Amino acid sequence: MATTGIFLALVYYPTVAAFLDMMTSEAYETQADPHRVNGCAEHVIIATSEAYSKFKTK
Repeated sequence: MATTGIFLALVYYPTVAAFLDMMTSEAYETQADPHRVNGCAEHVIIATSEAYSKFKTK
């Protein structure tokens, strides 16, 4: 399959546990994952931590 474009999505999860809870939930598996699979031929997940923010956090 030829690559037609490169897409980037930045997402924020409050904790790694929150991300893992979402990814392993039954609702994600049945409702969201089929759309993600159909929309992304290839993907890479890169976990980072916030080093700087101009916004105040609680």
